[in-house]
Parts: sequence; C-alpha cells; structure tokens
Amino acid sequence: MAIGNFGSMIRFRVSDDKVLTFKNLQKTVKGRWGTLTPVYGKPISYFQGPDLDEASLEIHLDATLGVRPATMIRRIERAVSTGRTAHLVIGGRRMSQYRMAIEQMSEAYDVVMRDGGIYQATLQLTFREYVY
Repeated sequence: MAIGNFGSMIRFRVSDDKVLTFKNLQKTVKGRWGTLTPVYGKPISYFQGPDLDEASLEIHLDATLGVRPATMIRRIERAVSTGRTAHLVIGGRRMSQYRMAIEQMSEAYDVVMRDGGIYQATLQLTFREYVY
C-alpha cells in the first residue's frame, strides 16, 4: 500500500516485502512581514507576501523490513547535495503547490554491524518549497 512519495526517489509504502514509513510529519506555512519604524509611536507592520512552505519528517530505516539503509542514505545525500526537487506527496495530496527540495538531512545510525554495515538508521529530513 502506497502512503506517499518524494518523486521517484523515496516511496513510502507498506507491503509484504518492504516497509518504509515516516513519523512526526510537520508542515509550516508562513507569511513575510516587514516593519516600518516611525520616529514616535509603535512600529507599523505590513504584509510582504507568502513565504516558502517547509515540511519535516522522520524516517526509520530497518534492514529487516526490506530497506537497505546505506543505499537509501546515499540516495538522499545525493539529492541534498545536488539540489534535486520533486513533489512531496502524502496520502495522494501534494504537500505544496510547488516542488520541494530536501534542504537538510540528519542521520543517526541506530544499529551498526561488526563489518560496519548499517542495519538500522533514523533520518530527519527538512524540505523547503522550490519556486521557479
């Protein structure tokens, strides 16, 4: 069962042979505000327009669930370092009108085997809207 995806690079799903899910999904929608400061009185705020949407989520990679943690980490690192963009889709709905880029990835190696292979890892991903 497909849960969502980030382009063709990350496919969140649950099936007999593979489980790749996320948790702690958060989306931030902001406005841009400016301030004029008069000589006397309070500052005056004014709206400048919408800011870029952001989203973050946590992925747990586990080799026993059919995911190769090291392969997935390399794939996402490459996307971060090359600025790859795609639509972030969750439950069939786009999280943003525009494509998004993975702005940041934090990695935690939860279980590392004797030979240095990564058995379990947790990734924290931060996405930012890319308007072109």
